[in-house]
Amino acid sequence: MQKMHILTQVPEHIFSTPNQIAVTQRWQKRFNVASWVRFDAQDNSPVRLLLRYRDASGVRDVAVDQGRINSKTLLLSGVANLKLTGRLERIDVILQSDLDHYVVDELFVQPVQDKSAERSRPARKVLWGSSES
Repeated sequence: MQKMHILTQVPEHIFSTPNQIAVTQRWQKRFNVASWVRFDAQDNSPVRLLLRYRDASGVRDVAVDQGRINSKTLLLSGVANLKLTGRLERIDVILQSDLDHYVVDELFVQPVQDKSAERSRPARKVLWGSSES
């Protein structure tokens, strides 16, 4: 069985729950996640990047990406779709691997921007060096 290594706890300001979410309400939130990881050994063993989250219905894991440790540096990235109930309480980034020796060079977690919210913003008119709303 592969080991679960907690890389970091995501700061709450990255994933704050909207105020209008009720305790039993179901909703979804998507996150872009990426990590560059360096390994001491290249043994072709499997590796996975996960988001582990806790909400009103408990703790769950969502796979972000998977691969094999076949080079010294590996990029694991993808979009995690969290299916939530009530308030989102915590998110951890997890590396699942047999290897204990690794270095995380970069780690990125960011909410996916809602396209409908972008469309609802009024367009700005830009005039040579200034802007109007």
